[in-house]
Amino acid sequence: MSEPEEEADGYRGTAEVSVAGQPTVTTSVELAGNFEPISGRYVWHGRLRSLTELLGRGADLSVGTEVFLTTPTGTANARITAVDLWGSHMIEGAGAPPYEWI
Repeated sequence: MSEPEEEADGYRGTAEVSVAGQPTVTTSVELAGNFEPISGRYVWHGRLRSLTELLGRGADLSVGTEVFLTTPTGTANARITAVDLWGSHMIEGAGAPPYEWI
């Protein structure tokens, strides 16, 4: 994995991404989050680039699919929430993110 760019509220760099029934792949990610005082949880979201190209068109990457991310500083589960116009998969997670956040 390449050197991560830790940002005040997120992470930009590479991550290993696992989707059930598929091999683990390394891809570029952008992640950010914030503490939600009403729910009392840390909510984070981000973008996974080139996932369809890396896993193939036959992989189930539909909305709601669970993904597991590993960065140099952490691991976490998230769910795919959308696919943007450029084919990147948008994700969302709650709780501890796969980057340093405290």
